[in-house]
Amino acid sequence: MTDKGQDFGRFLDKLKDTIDIVSVISRYVPLNVKGKTWWGCCPFHSEKTPSFAVNAGEQYYKCFGCGEAGDTIKFIQKYENVDFIKAVEILAKMYNMDMPESDPVHKKAKQDYDAVIAANKLVAKHYHENLYTPQGKTAKDYLLNRGLSEATIKKFGIGASISFDSAIKFMKLNKITDELLVSSGIADQKDKRIFDAMANRVVFPIINATGEVVGFSGRTLETDAKFAKYKNTKETVAYKKGQILFGINMVKKHHKELGGHLILVEGQMCTIMLYEKGVLGVVAPLGTAFGTGHIRILKRYADSITVCFDADSAGRTAALRALDLFRGSGLIIKVATLPEGHDPDSYVRKEGKAKFLEVIENAKPWVEHVLGTIQRKYNIKNKTENIRFINEALIELRKLPTIESEVHLKSLAEISGVSFDVLKRELGQTEEAPEDIEETTTEEGIEVVELPKRVLTAYEFTLSSLIHKRENLKDKEVKALLENQNFYFISERLKKLYEKTKDKNFKVADLFENDTEDETVNKCVSETFSQFKEEEHEKTYLLDSIKTIINFNIEKQIEEKQQELGQVLNQEQQLECIKKISELSKGKV
Repeated sequence: MTDKGQDFGRFLDKLKDTIDIVSVISRYVPLNVKGKTWWGCCPFHSEKTPSFAVNAGEQYYKCFGCGEAGDTIKFIQKYENVDFIKAVEILAKMYNMDMPESDPVHKKAKQDYDAVIAANKLVAKHYHENLYTPQGKTAKDYLLNRGLSEATIKKFGIGASISFDSAIKFMKLNKITDELLVSSGIADQKDKRIFDAMANRVVFPIINATGEVVGFSGRTLETDAKFAKYKNTKETVAYKKGQILFGINMVKKHHKELGGHLILVEGQMCTIMLYEKGVLGVVAPLGTAFGTGHIRILKRYADSITVCFDADSAGRTAALRALDLFRGSGLIIKVATLPEGHDPDSYVRKEGKAKFLEVIENAKPWVEHVLGTIQRKYNIKNKTENIRFINEALIELRKLPTIESEVHLKSLAEISGVSFDVLKRELGQTEEAPEDIEETTTEEGIEVVELPKRVLTAYEFTLSSLIHKRENLKDKEVKALLENQNFYFISERLKKLYEKTKDKNFKVADLFENDTEDETVNKCVSETFSQFKEEEHEKTYLLDSIKTIINFNIEKQIEEKQQELGQVLNQEQQLECIKKISELSKGKV
């Protein structure tokens, strides 16, 4: 580590020793103390009864509702939607501590990012002011004719690029270099000549959750076929299209009013028009297919999403693709269907806020929507087409958890006229996917370890007991099993968590010391042990969990020896394999 890296590490330790998690979180969330724990309503999901706990002694928080957990830095990252270094900066400022220079890589990355944000802010102001010049009148008239008010235009910072070089000249007058103009995406370059990337377009600033302008989306008013209708900033250090949603800054602003519900639309104009009409909590992806990065953002602000895409074939295809990604996200997903030919923008302008909200209120659960979409493709009165409909519907239902698939299977039976029992048998005719795949990043690359669900649960519960230093760990039988040579963690990631808990100075907050997003850590920290009415029951479950791990590890070793047995020809080696398999089998507990 460089001297600067060491300086930053020492500063980080000092910062963690100085900050008090209760004082910091109290600035964002009202907390009340009960016993040794502070409680409040979770800021990461909608709730009325407080389930968000802050542990002052161990300096960590956890929500028993949504499972979010972490230390003070992780809280700031989540709440402010910033990276690790930015969260440290915010806390340092809070406590009047001067940050040392971080390691050169972080320092350069921060300088590059800050430079792009400053340039974007400056050119956004220029674009907006263009609307009030004679050259910008066409763009302004377009916005007003679309039904946007002056207040909404200002709120979203909408502007206009009036030529290929106006913004470039303005930025150069403000001492912005050609290199920065290109690297920020403000300018494009061709044959050593740079020009405004948004030239002759209405310009919509793309603003992140912390209010920074990270890029732009432009709409041409020209009918020239050489022009793409929409154009977004190229990817830069500040703008990653798969990690930003248009309107997310407004969501953060109105977060408490939204009740944990958001509306997902296709484009920025739909987002803006809905806000114009008084519909809050609307976001849209930008210039790219909806992806998992967008889902992670949505989960920070909502527990339920209504998808309301355009009512045309492209919109329906995009909706189905998005719905497939939502599977297993933990979010409640519904789909609102607009009349054919409408998008949210055109519908709310024609019918008004009340009618649009009626469409949202009548949205169907996503599985019903998917099955309905499949059904419309076929004439189910025709036997052949009905069979095709059933087969396609079953493909979707096989992707669901058992209980959920059975509920929808009953609906499929009613629609298709085929008995529930027959459909249920057909549903099970396909090979089941592995219970779980534990994926661990190693120095060599990606290590993929297949863990059955019962084993993963056993690992997590055992780790939870170790993390929270449960009384049962002192039990002789438990201690003996933990010392068993076959008690170990097959996954490198879980092994690292286990090694941390063995440190005598271990604190829960240590699990969140790096800029990581680890669902297993959150699960282990969030374990309440409340399902056990008596300590003896908890002890039994812990013993069973450790035994499950030991036996699983032995079974893995036996499998390896059996494979080896089938590959060796030497009789002596075969006998050695058989002997080892016998010894391993006797080691099961």
